[in-house]
Amino acid sequence: MNYKVYILIVILSISIALVGTNAALIRVAFSQTNLVTVKTDKTEYQKGNLIKISGKVETQRTNAEEPLLVQVFNPEGAAYRVDLVNVAANGSYNDKLNIGGQLGISGQYRVVVTYDKANEQSLFHFVSNIAPNGGNKTYNLNIGGKAYPLSYQITGGDNKLNSVTAEIDNTTLLLNTVAQSNGKLTIELPRNLIDSKKQGNTDEPYAVWEDGQPQAADEINTKNNSQVRTLTIDFDKGTGQIEIAGTKMVPEFGTFAIIIPAIAILGIIIAGAKYKQFSFRPRQ
Repeated sequence: MNYKVYILIVILSISIALVGTNAALIRVAFSQTNLVTVKTDKTEYQKGNLIKISGKVETQRTNAEEPLLVQVFNPEGAAYRVDLVNVAANGSYNDKLNIGGQLGISGQYRVVVTYDKANEQSLFHFVSNIAPNGGNKTYNLNIGGKAYPLSYQITGGDNKLNSVTAEIDNTTLLLNTVAQSNGKLTIELPRNLIDSKKQGNTDEPYAVWEDGQPQAADEINTKNNSQVRTLTIDFDKGTGQIEIAGTKMVPEFGTFAIIIPAIAILGIIIAGAKYKQFSFRPRQ
């Protein structure tokens, strides 16, 4: 057999061995990511809600003397909470906390758990009554002589809600914003102003756009609220307008559209009867 053939066989054998070794390394690396898990009982919380954290550690790695490290970081990246939690014999663990104080601002929180050099993380969103730019604010939207108060919070440095207008024909609210940074808008929408319903008169999600582009919005704790629905909307730096569309909106002039013409007709009838300027009898 030619020596060149021997060389090719040797090279092929080495290549196969290397591929097998790399595959084994990949399997080991992948398995490391499943050593520990973490989750929260919900993805949205408000001030006063109890946040429950739970997960599991691979039982082969469980050491009764080694605690699990739980770290919670607020939206600005500051360490809000650090706990050492005992792991049960079956590998499960639990922790809980309430959020408040100066570090307990509105936004996305990150939970990081570490055990035996393995770590995993989970995210949740928190809405506080204390926001970085002054807390809850109210915008009074006037339609047909009636004011509809819109309670809202907006996060992010120098971000603000400038104005709100209603497009009755499109059942849409136009929110004009100044966004100097990424942020989140949380707004309460009175059902008697704008609502979104599907067949059977059950709630369906509002449609939301940011500068003309579709945007996902989360609805929080309003499933059984007959008065308002609360939306949280993430927005990017530079966003100038947020549109919220429903399926029904208060009429432009409300009941005045019916009352005013009725009063006018009644006035004509009374005046005609008093001054006898009007008659329904045919002329002789």
